[in-house]
Amino acid sequence: MKIHMSILAAGVATICSLLTQSATALNCPSNIRVGISDRGYASFRSNNGYEGISVDLFTELSKRTGCKVTFVWLPSVRLMLELEAGQIDISATMIQDAKRDQFAVFLPYAYSQSYLVLLKRQEVTYSSLDEFVASPNTRLNRVRGLLMSKKIEDMLKPMLMQGRVEHVNDFATVFRKLDAGRAEAAVMTPWIYLWHARQAGISDQLVLVPIREVPSPMLGMYVSSSSMPNETTSAIAIALESMVKDGSIKAIHERYLPPPIVAQLFARPTTNISAYLLGLQAAKKKPVALIALQ
Repeated sequence: MKIHMSILAAGVATICSLLTQSATALNCPSNIRVGISDRGYASFRSNNGYEGISVDLFTELSKRTGCKVTFVWLPSVRLMLELEAGQIDISATMIQDAKRDQFAVFLPYAYSQSYLVLLKRQEVTYSSLDEFVASPNTRLNRVRGLLMSKKIEDMLKPMLMQGRVEHVNDFATVFRKLDAGRAEAAVMTPWIYLWHARQAGISDQLVLVPIREVPSPMLGMYVSSSSMPNETTSAIAIALESMVKDGSIKAIHERYLPPPIVAQLFARPTTNISAYLLGLQAAKKKPVALIALQ
């Protein structure tokens, strides 16, 4: 028993040493500021503080890299503005965009999927976003500051030009308008739809139509190019890739989303995501010390 206890104590001491050495070796900022916003089950506020997929993901990243993270709650429209201004170091739950690439590094970990959210009680039903856009009397609600994939944005241009898109400040407003019959539809990801439909108590009054006209974009985070050391960004990329490979990313989603939705989100192979993350590391050509926690 004494031998076993000695081995255990030595193991714990080694892990603690690795944690300290890794944080120093990685040149982690003293406190990495992660910007999060209302993203439904991806990030939400509760009596326990901040919770959700992104919160759990960054908690695991902190363990694997040894870097301390602090969450900063911001309005959706402020996330990238604060990142560009250096007020936060990472912006969570993002899709890639050329403008954002100018001041931050995109690190993907999964694929996103957008849905057309419709009221069941509408007289006309739609089987695709194309059909909805082509119908001249339809109107769409969307939240300010929430970027969709370029292809979806292009599909919505006719509605924008015709004044058929109404912008609101938050998702709660969208669902209140849907419930009151003052909005017909919205385009959302499942983690946003499921959370807010549940909060509004109208889940059974809505139907989800997958937007299959466009490929699903990669989902990830943006890391500041100015405030974050390259070595730390590389470490995060390697840790993310390990989480993709060992199934941790999928397991985190399974804590919050129903199995059919998780199956849809993770139906595609993750080889492109791994190649992207490892490619970033290869391009930097810098050694990275990473804690391997099982």
